[in-house]
Amino acid sequence: MLSSFKRTKMGQRMSNLSGRSSTSRSNRESGESSEKQRRLADNAPIEYPTRTECPIPYKMSLLLDTPPRKECDSMGWNTEDKSMNIVVLPECNGRVCRRLPVAQSTDCIRGNKGFSTGIHMWEIEWEVKQRGTHAMIGVATAEAPLHCPGYRSLIGSNKESWGWDLGRSKLLHDCVRLPPRTYPKFSNTSVAEDILCLTDCIKVILDMDAGTLSFMADNIFLGVAFEGLQGRTIYPIISAVWGHCEVKIRYISSFQSVAAFTLKELCRRVIKQSCRESIQQNNNNNNAAKSHNDSSSSLRSNSPEDSQRSRSGAFGLHGSASASSNNNNAQQTSNHAKSYLETKVETLPLPLTLKQYLLE
Repeated sequence: MLSSFKRTKMGQRMSNLSGRSSTSRSNRESGESSEKQRRLADNAPIEYPTRTECPIPYKMSLLLDTPPRKECDSMGWNTEDKSMNIVVLPECNGRVCRRLPVAQSTDCIRGNKGFSTGIHMWEIEWEVKQRGTHAMIGVATAEAPLHCPGYRSLIGSNKESWGWDLGRSKLLHDCVRLPPRTYPKFSNTSVAEDILCLTDCIKVILDMDAGTLSFMADNIFLGVAFEGLQGRTIYPIISAVWGHCEVKIRYISSFQSVAAFTLKELCRRVIKQSCRESIQQNNNNNNAAKSHNDSSSSLRSNSPEDSQRSRSGAFGLHGSASASSNNNNAQQTSNHAKSYLETKVETLPLPLTLKQYLLE
């Protein structure tokens, strides 16, 4: 009787626990649903699906193939629009800023040019080992704060700035109201970590006509980070906490509309794209032929002398120089591609000045 009574009480407890868990699960799901509805009602930024690589939009591909324009030399950091703990190095034409070693301080600096129309691209060069815990890049209006006490993610702390926290891979904008978002959203998270841990240079693409902000790292387009930036004047901005870190900005190119491209520039892009495709096809054919020859030679070398020679080469000088050999192969491939492009352009029935323009 006693044992059956214990089993009955235990069964009642288990049913109560399961009821509580199901109730908490339903409450949690309803809470997530209401949170999702709230973010949709507040026009929160779009959550982009996971992906391995994003296709580059047409206007951005045009911008990447455009030679640097004359106004690129005048862009740099603003010596008057910065935190007091950041200095602009005059010997670098105002393109490099340095944060002073001040403890418990987060400091920002804005670029000297603001954008309200057109599409613009610049590059931020920031060594990974100098980023620290709260390294951020992004854009901001003239009203965004440039200093705060302590170490924090300052860009994106209000409605006047949009920032990417490089250390945490998070996007921030008006973070009091909107939660941070993971960026880039790759299906393989190790790929995104490798890109940020090994890349010192990050390209920023600001499309004021579409109102979007995007990033590129290691020549990989990471996708659109922010939307809804139209109707403002936007400046480049960075936020740093690491003492003595140096951050360089380099303006790459811009255009106001696709119609602003001349026929010569559009023809240049089409010809270079065709040459790239020919180079890629040629490299694929060479790699296929090389792998076929290697497999044939491995089948022929079955003698003990050949085996001994291959083992000695694998563990001798050849093995110690494998890294330099790989670098030499990459350099040879790059040189081969460049020479192949020059040969292709030379065969075109074009004036000499236009050929030189194509090879820029």
